[in-house]
Amino acid sequence: MTSTQLAQRLARHLTVSDLALMPAPAMLDIVAAINEGLQALYQLLPRRFKTTTVSETLRAPETVSAAIPARYSNRFTGTPFTDAQVGCTCQIGDDPQYNQIVSVNAVLDQYTGTNLTPQVTIWHDCVQLADSIECITSDVRVYDGIREFTLTRRDFDYRRFWWRVKHPAARPWEYQIEPVGVASGAPMSFLLRFYPMPNVDYRIRCEADISAAKLTFANMIAAPIVMPAPDRLTETALVPLCARALMTSLYWRDAQLRQTVMVAATAAEAAIHKLDGDTGPGNHFIGTPFGF
Repeated sequence: MTSTQLAQRLARHLTVSDLALMPAPAMLDIVAAINEGLQALYQLLPRRFKTTTVSETLRAPETVSAAIPARYSNRFTGTPFTDAQVGCTCQIGDDPQYNQIVSVNAVLDQYTGTNLTPQVTIWHDCVQLADSIECITSDVRVYDGIREFTLTRRDFDYRRFWWRVKHPAARPWEYQIEPVGVASGAPMSFLLRFYPMPNVDYRIRCEADISAAKLTFANMIAAPIVMPAPDRLTETALVPLCARALMTSLYWRDAQLRQTVMVAATAAEAAIHKLDGDTGPGNHFIGTPFGF
């Protein structure tokens, strides 16, 4: 089912059922109802529906040229960094202190060196995890092309231990989950900070739970997408959950249907709770019983 088809299903409950003629407030109610229904569905689904493997590369150190307008500034002229380098540790010119990249043209601490056209050494010691990732559900592994190593998580506040990054660059053996203020609009959920800083390219893998995708106004008609939900649950679970969320709309047509919609949504939640948490028997225990 696409987002347009789902919107058309929900529009039948409103006073204006034609998406092409629907006023903007009513369309926004449908968008909000679909997003609320998706969030409710994802909260109820077993983990097997939401877990995926995340793969990133910790790159070898690199050096870039930069220009700083004045000493004690933390902003650069132009954009010497990339979005993917936000969060990485760096060392700028003749400033002996380590710094951290916070945007494509800024670092966390003020530059205390004197050379205003310095070389910046960047250590790719962190991985950005997108806002769609809710939490990590497995060990974090590092691959050097030959072997696999399981990293240790350290629960102390990494930001208070800057002296640790002065360890010579080598294969990482531990990591820290570092918050980035996602509640204030940060483009990522959190950072995985690794120690020691990587000296060559390393591959990082882990499993993580993802959150529900968020639909926009454009997805209703102009740019429809396939609904990010299991097909077999779209009709039986997602539609009732979205319809229940839509009941708060001022454009809701029939008040007598409210009870029917509530019953359908409650039944959908009960059915979701009965879904098996696994996709197959444990330990491959399938076959002829012993003794036959």
